[in-house]
Amino acid sequence: MWQEDKVEILRRLETNEKELKRIQNFNQKKNNAMDASIRDFQKDTYSLQQLLKAHTFHHDMLEARIESLKQQAQPQKDNLKKAAVPPSIKHTIAPIVAVAIPTIANTPPEKIEDEKALYMSAYLVLKSNSYSEAIQKFNHLLKLYPKGEYAHQAYYWLGESYLEHESSMQALQSFQHVVTHYPNSTKHAASMFKSAQLYLKINQQQKGKDTLQQLIHTHPKAVESQQAQNLLQTQH
Repeated sequence: MWQEDKVEILRRLETNEKELKRIQNFNQKKNNAMDASIRDFQKDTYSLQQLLKAHTFHHDMLEARIESLKQQAQPQKDNLKKAAVPPSIKHTIAPIVAVAIPTIANTPPEKIEDEKALYMSAYLVLKSNSYSEAIQKFNHLLKLYPKGEYAHQAYYWLGESYLEHESSMQALQSFQHVVTHYPNSTKHAASMFKSAQLYLKINQQQKGKDTLQQLIHTHPKAVESQQAQNLLQTQH
């Protein structure tokens, strides 16, 4: 009887071992497939992140270009107004005289391209999380082109670089430069909000609150305006 039971037990053990091995192999295959899926997901995520960075960069470049064109157009518009003949005397002038419209001295194309290349280089370094190098590159750009086409964008991203570098005062100075010198910049509202956050961080509460209120008044439709309202509600 024992021999028969022993044979049966051994047979069942062998069967169980085979089943266990089959399950282990199955689980291993599932794990391998899951690992492959995770790697594919990580690759897709990285590709999307790079695509987003590229789109963000081109969006910022377009904003900077639009801002530059606006700044160039305004003096020409003012000159046209000055050159217009006042209605009260236009009928007293016998001959029709062609009015010469002053031209705006534009930045040479090659200099714009040089500035654009430097801005692109600094921006991409920032997006690669190399903040110290980004700070150097943006400062170099602003030293060469302090009033260039991309200056207001460069000051803003310089502030962001200093923030990531945990240099709050330098970041505040950069954001405040945009607030003070570029009121029509596409980064003006964002610079005001960042400035307010930094004022609050360094315990200048009243300046922080004043800046938030000014932001809400100046840019009521901006996303940062709602953020400013939310932040104000947390202040006592």
